[in-house]
Amino acid sequence: MARQYLTQALSVSWKSDKRTLVFRKATVVKTGVENEFKYQLDLAYAVDADGVATQFPEGTTETIPVTLEQVDGEWRISAVPDGTAIPEETFKVIYAAQPIYFYDPTFTYAVPDVRWFIKKNTVKAMTSALLDGPAPYLQGAVVSAFPSGMKLARESVPVVSGAAQVDLSAKELVDASAEDRQRMQNQLTLTFRSQPDVVNVQLRADQDLVRVEDNGSVLPPVLEKNAPARQIAVSNNELVRYENNRVSALPDMQPVAGLNPSAPAESPTSQAVAFLNSAGTSLYSMIPGLPARQLTTRTTLSHPSFSPQDWVWTAGPGANGATEVVAFKPSNVPLGQPVPTVTMAPAWLAGRVVRDFRISREGTRALVISEMNGKSSVQVTGIVRNPDGTPKT
Repeated sequence: MARQYLTQALSVSWKSDKRTLVFRKATVVKTGVENEFKYQLDLAYAVDADGVATQFPEGTTETIPVTLEQVDGEWRISAVPDGTAIPEETFKVIYAAQPIYFYDPTFTYAVPDVRWFIKKNTVKAMTSALLDGPAPYLQGAVVSAFPSGMKLARESVPVVSGAAQVDLSAKELVDASAEDRQRMQNQLTLTFRSQPDVVNVQLRADQDLVRVEDNGSVLPPVLEKNAPARQIAVSNNELVRYENNRVSALPDMQPVAGLNPSAPAESPTSQAVAFLNSAGTSLYSMIPGLPARQLTTRTTLSHPSFSPQDWVWTAGPGANGATEVVAFKPSNVPLGQPVPTVTMAPAWLAGRVVRDFRISREGTRALVISEMNGKSSVQVTGIVRNPDGTPKT
């Protein structure tokens, strides 16, 4: 909506970037009150000021009240909520999905947070979104090098000769340690990697260049953790390793043929393995030299998935039938001793059957495929942990 169609007073106060409503179709509805109308939208998406998008099922509606006023013989809009509304076809042309990056709590891995930005002035929009913190689903699961409250000192991030000049509020930047400034620069560099005109990043405090010295104490975060070349598999009803087109026995592992193993998984950080029975109702874990131990039995379980923190995850109905997500840490636990266990019952999984549950390679996110009333849904959630790596309920 162009400001020339607004009254002078509204053109000053109206904030176009507050949110964007993306509609499949729109209808103008009369209200019965003179010069007042309602703009009824069949919503496809809503995108907030930081580019966080929410998708809506077909049939979701929102009504926008609009008041008109005649000014010098021409009609102007005198009242309308902040934000814009655009057709879905237009959204696909002028917006693009771009990742901004945060860290896992150890600052070892870079974690993408995909946002939707208008294709122009993207560098500034990315910076503002980064300073405002992660999307709601990642809050508590990831961290930022930028302290809460840090803001841009000016409403632009110019790119001069390939350098993105990020001008930040002076006190927070000057007070930051050399390590934190290095992490800030790394975080921005990763975030701008999709922007072809950005070659490097300059941090500035009220327009004064702030030197970022690399003393070797801060390693660049791992962007994409490589998957191991080997895989764990089942052959002749035993767990095996498949590598370089060869099948070999797992070192020092006990036979498990009597348990009818299926869907095996292997820890990326230890020698622990996990698997289901052929019915998919019991989860077992095993470490070298010891027999398999049963971790849980339920009417159905998702395939096990290990995190780098050595927790193995699965999902299935609990005792009362409600969907639960369960994490176990079986490594280094002697037989006969209780295995550390965390059980969660997320409200957003209520009434749903989990078909698959996979932990990301850096351990901060989970991909969940679930089903309800014959309809499947794919969701990504953040994993919040205690300082020792134990998942929080």
